[in-house]
Amino acid sequence: MPEDSTLTLIAGGDVMLSNWVMEYMDEGGIEYPFANIRSLLEGADVRFCNLEMPIGTSSEQHRAEKKYTFSLPPRYREAVKYGLFDIVSLANNHMLDYGAPLADSTLAYLQALDIRSVGYGGNRGSASDPVILDRGLRVGFFAYSMTFPIEFWATDSTAGTAYPDMTNFPAKIRAIEPAVDFTVVSFHWGAENSDSTKQYQQDFARRAIDAGADLILGHHPHIWQGLEVYKNRLIAYSLGNLCFGSYSPTALRSGLLEMVIGPDTIYSATIHPLNVKNVEVRFQPRRMKRAAALAFLQDLQRYSTRLDSTGTLRISDQGRILFQ
Repeated sequence: MPEDSTLTLIAGGDVMLSNWVMEYMDEGGIEYPFANIRSLLEGADVRFCNLEMPIGTSSEQHRAEKKYTFSLPPRYREAVKYGLFDIVSLANNHMLDYGAPLADSTLAYLQALDIRSVGYGGNRGSASDPVILDRGLRVGFFAYSMTFPIEFWATDSTAGTAYPDMTNFPAKIRAIEPAVDFTVVSFHWGAENSDSTKQYQQDFARRAIDAGADLILGHHPHIWQGLEVYKNRLIAYSLGNLCFGSYSPTALRSGLLEMVIGPDTIYSATIHPLNVKNVEVRFQPRRMKRAAALAFLQDLQRYSTRLDSTGTLRISDQGRILFQ
């Protein structure tokens, strides 16, 4: 493995730091949410997650008519930076909970924090534009949302999240190939609280890989779904919650996905199991104890076996993903 042409990429799941998380940050400081996993994050060259709330001062005037709406007041914005995230996806079903004004303010706050974002823009074209991070290895990121409400999806004349129209999103992935060494495509998709994937998830993941993607990362179900290998590329259908401000009775286990990548290649991939049961960890994810971690990894193997037509994907008791 040529060390001068590799980097370590860590991908996490959904991050939503409002609601009860703010109360804990008021007491424990903005570093509170990621304090127990910061040592894991520090070891990476690039860190990525799905940011599931806009940042800014919300206004009822722009509040979407939906059951759950989230926003993070600006005074807590440094918490995202403390998580060491280099790039976040904004392509999700909460980014426009308070309309384009708050989504636009999110872009400005992230830029001031030196955090790149992908998946939201002023129109369909800019929302679906990639972001390239150059860390010696050039990594291209795309992010798409396939979740309702459809009013959040960008159009030719309105701001919103990127939707992966099957007729044009593969062309964007192909177009970036000469400019990058490795391509990541993130999708917000699937059914909440389900460990089973839907057929369209597999269809879009494979279409992205056919177009040149090297890694597929999924979000939205709040729990982990299985892993799949397609054309020797890794698909993680859902990375679950990372730090999410709810007392969910189902989103209890999660993990960070750590990979050593090179040009068009994943040299190694490891899952670091995390306890995200908020009645226990109080919105501060932490590593699972050994027995719980082993049970989680064995369940992931079972979910993955349902998807793996090649029979080559194995998850070791240490979380190592073997698929080549």
